[in-house]
Amino acid sequence: MVASDLARFVSQGLVAVLLVSGQARIWELVVLQAVGTLQRHIPPERLSRVTAYDWFVSTAANPLGQAASGPVAGAIGIDATLAVAAGWLAAAPFLTLAIPSIRSLTADRHEAVEPGVADQIEAAAVGDDR
Repeated sequence: MVASDLARFVSQGLVAVLLVSGQARIWELVVLQAVGTLQRHIPPERLSRVTAYDWFVSTAANPLGQAASGPVAGAIGIDATLAVAAGWLAAAPFLTLAIPSIRSLTADRHEAVEPGVADQIEAAAVGDDR
């Protein structure tokens, strides 16, 4: 547990230094936060699959949006298309926060799938044979 606290302290210090020095981009901080949230709330035995689905959907959505933008711009005009895109970008965080389970996320670790699984994983990580 001390190692994870130390890692968290060091990473938060690094983020603070990057922000103060102007070297951090907001997108990098968002990605760091998202990855940390996934690791805290997804059981370790499912994290790889969840991350793969997340990456697939994120990657697949980009070309779909690009393919749709041409016909939409042709139908409603470029200015209207850009206005819709800007509105979507502005509304997306608030729509995400409208989901109750997202709003209620805490910094606590995930609940184990079965009783004792989290203890076994932690014991294996620190080399303890409980």
